[in-house]
Amino acid sequence: MITESKLLVFYDSKKPFRLSCDSSAYGVGAVISHVMKDGSERPIPFASRTLSETERRLPLHETEQEDTEEGVFSLDMYLPISSQEIAIATRRDPILSRVYDFTLNGWPAHVEDSDLQPFFDRRNELTLEKGLLLWGMRVVIPDKFRGRLLLELHDEHLGMSRTKALARGYLWWPYLDRDIEDMVERCSACASTRNTPKESPLHPWIWASRPGQRVHIDYTEYKGQSFLVIIDSFSKWLKVMQVKSTTSSNTIEKLRTWFASVGIPEEIVSDNGPKFTSCEFQDFMKHSGVKHTLVPPYHPQSNGYRITPHSTTGTSPAELFLKRQLRTRWSCIKPNLRESVEEKQQKMKEQHDGGQCKVREFQGGEQVQVKTTIPGQKWKWISGVIHRKLGPLSYLVRVGKRIRYCHIDHLLSSSATMLEPELTPLPFDVELPSFKEPGMDRALVSPDKTGKGTPAMVETQ
Repeated sequence: MITESKLLVFYDSKKPFRLSCDSSAYGVGAVISHVMKDGSERPIPFASRTLSETERRLPLHETEQEDTEEGVFSLDMYLPISSQEIAIATRRDPILSRVYDFTLNGWPAHVEDSDLQPFFDRRNELTLEKGLLLWGMRVVIPDKFRGRLLLELHDEHLGMSRTKALARGYLWWPYLDRDIEDMVERCSACASTRNTPKESPLHPWIWASRPGQRVHIDYTEYKGQSFLVIIDSFSKWLKVMQVKSTTSSNTIEKLRTWFASVGIPEEIVSDNGPKFTSCEFQDFMKHSGVKHTLVPPYHPQSNGYRITPHSTTGTSPAELFLKRQLRTRWSCIKPNLRESVEEKQQKMKEQHDGGQCKVREFQGGEQVQVKTTIPGQKWKWISGVIHRKLGPLSYLVRVGKRIRYCHIDHLLSSSATMLEPELTPLPFDVELPSFKEPGMDRALVSPDKTGKGTPAMVETQ
């Protein structure tokens, strides 16, 4: 086959082509070939299929007719649609033929047919040219070719806005923008590069009333060096420690040093990075008597860092953390700090939400797009399935064979088709890190009804 002239060739719109179809009692087939200068034929693609039991009972001439239609349909990507074909299809289209006549002979004062209404609204902008119906400079496409041209518009996966812009330069039919939106939303390739959704409403942490009640920790880099950052939620007291590497062991060592100087906090909040979710770190938290709360990674608002120290409390960190200013009778004339913080948090929420933010919600099993947040790489959207809602703004999401903890700002609804992979079973009654939003309790993963111990049910205690 490879040494003969039957090898496939690339399609060339400048060369003549020939469509050959044939059928038998069991199947139909077709091939489109280029006719070369020497008169020989070189195949471009082949298409064939087996007839169903019903089709095998058809008369031979109907089978051959179906074979021809099958060949044209299967290979139509190699047959560019011409203006002549559109003109012919326009006259045969039950709706466009009436629009064509109205445009040529005059429109009535009103129309009752809902299919004609979009054209009636544009009747003063419709024209005819060489058998084509035009709206401005755009060709009105008959229903016969809409699906095929829609796929051609989407061929390069330009995204919703650019696909619409491309269409506006050439063609139109009623509800074209809606058709493009539906097509792009169902495309996994386009969904992976969608824009980030609008931010969710601000959900402030419950105000800490004493030092060490809640401490937030995270890692940052500066000039190639790694630093462990510790912030007391009540006083906004900041502690920064340089580390050689961001392993669990180094994190524990630095925290032990800090505990020795200021005492052990009641609760530590971190993201769910490997150094904070390892068994070594979890054991350290448990043995130290510290409640460990996890927040979504790459969402600093959840970790409290967005609230700057002085603008929120109006009081110096030293006064709050070290409590050097004693209470006197003059303290009564000062503003109440709790009321001041709560008022400023409410103002921040109103300014952030702007009356436009609405809380989006997802249901278990709902298909979503998850924003990847890999440091040093351009983010994109990947497919996932909602596993469980954890709090007002956080979810467990199944991505591939893993379950990820995600903030709602990193999730989008999706109608793209996705397969749900089988999860790796977990042991019975495995205690996981506490996935928590403000006001939530610790969580345990218990065996599901099948007894496989998969995280199908997360119960609070």
